[in-house]
Amino acid sequence: MLVVSVLVMSALAAAVVPACFSRLRRTPRRAIGLALTLAVLLSAVLVATLSAGRSSGSTAASQRPPVSGGGTARVHLSVGYFPILAPSIPHPAVVRSVTAAGPRPGGSGTGRRAPLPIATHAPAPPPAPAVVGPRVPPQARPAHHPKEPAQRPDFMVPTVAETGPDGSSWQTPKKWSDPATWPERGTIVTTTLYGTQSGLAERAYVYLPPEYFALAPARNMPITIVFSGYPGTAEELIARGRYPDALLAGLASDEVAPMVLVMLPPAVTFPWDTECTDIPNGPPAFTYYAHDVPDAVADQFHLNPTGYAAIGDSTGGYCAAKLEALDPTRFTVAVSLSGYYHPALDPTTRGAFKDPALRDRNDLGWRLQHLPAPPVSLLLATAYDERGLDGYDTSADWLQLIKSPMVGRELVLEHGMHNFATWDQEIPYGLSWISTRLPGTAVEQAPIPADAVVTNGAEPGEADPTDFMPGGPAPAATTARRDQAR
Repeated sequence: MLVVSVLVMSALAAAVVPACFSRLRRTPRRAIGLALTLAVLLSAVLVATLSAGRSSGSTAASQRPPVSGGGTARVHLSVGYFPILAPSIPHPAVVRSVTAAGPRPGGSGTGRRAPLPIATHAPAPPPAPAVVGPRVPPQARPAHHPKEPAQRPDFMVPTVAETGPDGSSWQTPKKWSDPATWPERGTIVTTTLYGTQSGLAERAYVYLPPEYFALAPARNMPITIVFSGYPGTAEELIARGRYPDALLAGLASDEVAPMVLVMLPPAVTFPWDTECTDIPNGPPAFTYYAHDVPDAVADQFHLNPTGYAAIGDSTGGYCAAKLEALDPTRFTVAVSLSGYYHPALDPTTRGAFKDPALRDRNDLGWRLQHLPAPPVSLLLATAYDERGLDGYDTSADWLQLIKSPMVGRELVLEHGMHNFATWDQEIPYGLSWISTRLPGTAVEQAPIPADAVVTNGAEPGEADPTDFMPGGPAPAATTARRDQAR
């Protein structure tokens, strides 16, 4: 700015000064020197004035937290946080995920979309180094100096203090807070889960089913991690996904096994989206979710876990499938609702996956093509008319890569979008899918939703008909419908 101002002012001064002072016309050197001096002074005044105006308008903005980037069609909108009306919005300055033409029909979701240009009214943040962020030492943090979770306006559901069965103080949402109803309805506890291996921490909602209180002190039951999308919140898993309600209904119909649900977002270093990955020289997010979270829950609630599973939507679906892909000895079952299967490359991941080796290790398709398949079960849930990088085509193509001993199925709705209106239809079946495949459970698989099919993605004649779950159409009908959807 100063250089441009000097040049402009010099030209003006060179033309005006000699014209105003006839004596200077005959002394060019003195005229030029005076002109340059005047130009510098005028430029300094101009720059100082602009700087003062700019600083006065940016003070409030500098106090706001950073806004995540929009490489996957995230339009930046500054909105207020209302946990009931808009529970997907994690911060007043954080974006909502909508398509370029507006929200998808049927409601707004919290997942990623195909790459689109960033909105001009909300420029992207400047490029960041590939592994910027906090460095976490490899050794466990001392128990008396844990890392506190990042400050974010999650966990806005009003809670009250209650005394748990072991005498500890629990913070429970008022809807579930009456201890007299715990043996019939269970309860939800708001807690912070500290990672002894990763040094990370995150707040979570932990749903304890009625059987938790009946089995004391021998609480033998599985733990299921439930992920929201990004940038999603844990509240929406209760208010919109209604996971505790779906689990209660499944228990009543003997289609879901008693399990502890750990509900939390997939970005422990929010707003940095690590895609549930151990970032080199950065936060070990995968270690936190795969090891620290279940260990902390088991320790805090005195559980003897009989198995581990994961379920989630969008980014949460990718993380759920990733837990069993990278840690199949612990996580043996997963459900991905409108998930994708390779790490995102938008600005929210801060360039971490520009490293081809790191990207490949976290690409679930690449792993199936180049590494032995793990002995796990995975359910993909989508709809024929769901488009994008996390839509029907992605799930159908990725299902073709699954090979023995891995078991893969696809729950396909006739109509659905990337939102909770669709996921609400899939969650009861997904929880039942988990229950029937965890060790030591004896429940019936829940019926598929209306106008839906469960398939292994095989073409006609390529698989035994028993590979298709009861209630779905024949393989030929499934293939024809798939071709029509494409």
